[in-house]
Amino acid sequence: MCKRGGQLPLPFIPVLDEDFGTLLHKNTYWQSEDLDSVIDQDPQRTIIQHGPVAAQYSTAVDEPVKDILDSIYHEHVAAVLEANYSGNASLVPVVEFIGDDPVAVDDERSLLEHVSVADESELIRVYQLPGNVENLPEHHAWLQILAGHQKCWMQALLSSTVVARGSKYGSNVVRRVMRPRVGQTVTVHSSSDGIPQSIRVTKRATDEPLLAIKRSTDGDIVATVYHQVPTRNRITLPLEFSYHPEQPTVPIHQYMDRYADAEQTLFANAWVDSAEPARPYTDLTDSGMVIHNPGFEITMNHVLAFTSNIGDCVWDNTPDPATGKVRVPLEYVHMSLMPDMLCAMGPSNIGGGQLE
Repeated sequence: MCKRGGQLPLPFIPVLDEDFGTLLHKNTYWQSEDLDSVIDQDPQRTIIQHGPVAAQYSTAVDEPVKDILDSIYHEHVAAVLEANYSGNASLVPVVEFIGDDPVAVDDERSLLEHVSVADESELIRVYQLPGNVENLPEHHAWLQILAGHQKCWMQALLSSTVVARGSKYGSNVVRRVMRPRVGQTVTVHSSSDGIPQSIRVTKRATDEPLLAIKRSTDGDIVATVYHQVPTRNRITLPLEFSYHPEQPTVPIHQYMDRYADAEQTLFANAWVDSAEPARPYTDLTDSGMVIHNPGFEITMNHVLAFTSNIGDCVWDNTPDPATGKVRVPLEYVHMSLMPDMLCAMGPSNIGGGQLE
């Protein structure tokens, strides 16, 4: 049935027999002539036959593939330039990066109905978010307002849903931490042409910093997340990115080597009262590499504070009838071991990846 004469070729080889060559050539020719015959109508799967029409453009012997592809690229650019700008390159508009223009927020005044907006100066705008969740602005539209209406690094950072993380893509964590929350104050510093230069998020009641986004002198983007550890100093997690407008699909790239170091420092400062620089565990047979835990006493106050911090609503603090002792949640074991675990996971040559 598949070999009947006069019918359109199949988009696959039905059987591997003596007619394999005939079926292959029929299928190939048909797909090179009609895109509808290609699976998913994908032009990347189109097979171009090297026949007389294609061969007439091969005018050099042993021409490198790079030269062939470059000639196709430059000819295509020249054709587009001629068709749209009469061949005059000076008429081509200059943009920050190729892509859709920032979308204006529909009815911005209605979105910010419950947000207090004040201009401290021509370059500084302060947003006071409301005190209840129901009146918070929608997340995506809120980020569009903060990013501004011009293509720039801030607009790319707050609008990109994914970022390049080494050889992989990952979700843009900056968008998540920039979600509007109750009782926050957001301060935006802009340049004279209206492009945001930095954003600072604080608690309205205490003016305690929560997040700061700015661009360093070397052009890198630094988003610093602040966290207050109970009874100790404030700790930070700097997230560093580079801006690549020449790659509009993923213009934001995260420095993963710096992130790993910042991650280890964050955990050390969060779990250890006086975090010391991690020792390089290069020789595991060295007796000096043994970790000794002096031990500690578990009190009821410790357990109550722990269950409160993690939001444990099912822990029963009534004494056991048989022993008269209170059972400690199993999660407390992880907390008690964390300082020693960090000593082993902290060295950069091991790479703990605690946040992965």
